Formats: sequence, structure tokens, C-alpha cells
Amino acid sequence: METYKEIKDYLNNNSFLNDRLTIDISPVSNFGNEDLIKALDAYVVSLGLKPIRYDWNELKENTAEQYLTEILHKGLAYGNEIMNKHTAKHISEKFISLFGQYNCKFFSNGEIEPDSKGWSELTDSTSDFGVVVVGKEWIGLICVEDED
Repeated sequence: METYKEIKDYLNNNSFLNDRLTIDISPVSNFGNEDLIKALDAYVVSLGLKPIRYDWNELKENTAEQYLTEILHKGLAYGNEIMNKHTAKHISEKFISLFGQYNCKFFSNGEIEPDSKGWSELTDSTSDFGVVVVGKEWIGLICVEDED
């Protein structure tokens, strides 16, 4: 899996995520570049998700990759394995690499750590977690939902 289409097709054509996945890449210019928070909210709203305003959590690249790996590897509600960790890590690395190596910004709607403050809802599901990558030309998201 090297391209966005290959990643998306793999995730959508395998039953482990069923209808609980949103994955997208769009031109960042579609969402303005003056106010990044407004652009993030406009982007997620364009995908049918909820805006969370100033609750976006800015991440370092390695943390964004860890979060993506975790949400693809284990279910949010019960921690059951969705896909093996090696595959989840590979997909996370490849997704992030689509945005180039420099000047990317990474955001999530919360934290995964056990002592975290939780998350801000992007969906109407019991739990959800998403990571947004903003590059020079593209903005992208992987968001996984789960029900209790």
C-alpha cells in the first residue's frame, strides 16, 4: 500500500472496520489557510463530522502515528483487536507519508493515554477518535468510531 487509493481501498474492503471508518484526503486550499482551527472544523464538517472548535489537540508526528496505529489496531470501546499491529503501523506510516516530510501539522480530537482528559466528539457514536494531518497542499483524516 503506497497510495491513498490503495490505503483507502484496503481499509474499506476489509470487514474489520465495517462502517466505522472515515478516511479522506482533500486539497487544503478548499478550507482556507488563515485560521487553522476554522479550517480543521470546516474540513471535518465537509466529511459529515462535528466541529470541535478549540478542542483540537496538536500532536507531534510520532504521536500522531502512534494514535493512528492504536485506533486501527484495537477497538475503542473494548480494546479488541481489529487488525494486527504490524499492519496498523504500516498503514499509519504510509498515510502520514502521503503529506510530505516537512512542515506538516498533526491534530486529534483527544488523547489515548489512560490518564488523558478524553476526547471531543466528532460523531454521534459512543466513542470516536480521529487524526488529521495538514500538509502544504493536502489535508487528511482517519477517524474510527465504536459503539459500547
